[in-house]
Amino acid sequence: MSNSLSSIDIPDGITNFGTGVFQGNNISSFTLPTGMTQIPDRTFSANSLTSINMPSDITHVGQSAFAGNNITSLALNDGLVDMGIGAFANNQLMTVDIPETVTNIGFLHFQIII
Repeated sequence: MSNSLSSIDIPDGITNFGTGVFQGNNISSFTLPTGMTQIPDRTFSANSLTSINMPSDITHVGQSAFAGNNITSLALNDGLVDMGIGAFANNQLMTVDIPETVTNIGFLHFQIII
């Protein structure tokens, strides 16, 4: 079942939220607060995202965090260290820019259209 939530602006002061909290909505844009360091598993999966702007504080992206969207281009932030299994799976990725700070990429992570 899909919900009608289309945009989310999380205020500063929030530093964590639960697994899958925004999964299966119609979110096309979001803003995360400064100070948040991780995006939990399935947080934005099965939404309508075409691009993401990841804050520089994010060091970990959970499993399937952005899976099942319509993201075509991905430039990950410097400081990102770890990405869970399938974090960006089932998107429409054409380009991916991974910073040198990334030391762990989960298996089945990207599906790149060639």
